[in-house]
Amino acid sequence: MFFSIKSNCILFCFTALLSVVNTYSCGKDIFSKPVSDFVERYFSELSKLDKAKQLEMLQKDRLSLKVNGKEYRETKIPLQLILSEIDENTPVTLNENDREIQIIWVINDKRETVEFIFPKQYDLILGKNKSELTQSFQSDLMNFQYQLIPETLESDFEVTDTLDNLHADLGNFYIIPQMKSGRYIQKKGGKYEYVLSERRGEESLLNLFSHSDQMNRHNALDITVKAYNVNHNFTCTLDRLCAYMKMQNCKAYVGLETENEKEYTGTAFYVNRELMYEHLVYFIFPKTALQREQDVVQIKIYPYIPIGNIADLYNDISNY
Repeated sequence: MFFSIKSNCILFCFTALLSVVNTYSCGKDIFSKPVSDFVERYFSELSKLDKAKQLEMLQKDRLSLKVNGKEYRETKIPLQLILSEIDENTPVTLNENDREIQIIWVINDKRETVEFIFPKQYDLILGKNKSELTQSFQSDLMNFQYQLIPETLESDFEVTDTLDNLHADLGNFYIIPQMKSGRYIQKKGGKYEYVLSERRGEESLLNLFSHSDQMNRHNALDITVKAYNVNHNFTCTLDRLCAYMKMQNCKAYVGLETENEKEYTGTAFYVNRELMYEHLVYFIFPKTALQREQDVVQIKIYPYIPIGNIADLYNDISNY
């Protein structure tokens, strides 16, 4: 019989559940902490409710829980008993697309299954709505702890300019070709280094807004956070911002918009495709800041915009 009651008491072990979630193999080595935390938190909240309330919660959040292919509402097996069968040795598969994440545990030798499907909805997974996340953006960024890891640059990338020995390590673009991802490096004195010069403004800005933490660049930022009538200002450094975005699993896309004799202006998107949100950044970068890190770079951040939601993007910007 599926989920037979064991002789000992039923143990609802969230530590084991998290271990399972964190050790799957599906194109990545470790599933992200926000998602594993969500699975733990959600099952913990469900376990405190009776079945009617559990079904109501699953329906409200548009989640699916299946046992042997049958919806949980159609089974008579208690949730606590289902979860007690999952431990660190339980085979698990995780799959995802642009809309949802699917976790499948395979229980015992009969290959009976538990399937949990939830939408890629960042407020659901993070447990905070957009307003709460925006309000905490400054404190989360400033309290983030990171350590610079030295990097040795090597190149087998395309040489895009033989005069400057410029190498382009570019990924895909975002929305338009001008919004680039990746980096530009060049060989100087027998070793490769990131491009950083006024002659190469576009290349330098892509490097700085994507890899300042790896470049050990501490450009001073004057940041304004804006969304839904939120408007608060603080100072930070660009290396901290880049490291924080990487911790959030956000990929940087950077585009130069205008250039004059004094400054550059442009846009950066920091995109999290796992949780389907993006941070939109507008910047004004003094040319002198390429050499003088203390010269202040002005940026405006519109955080936690749902990917592909043009209405949300327009609403955020129109509140400026």
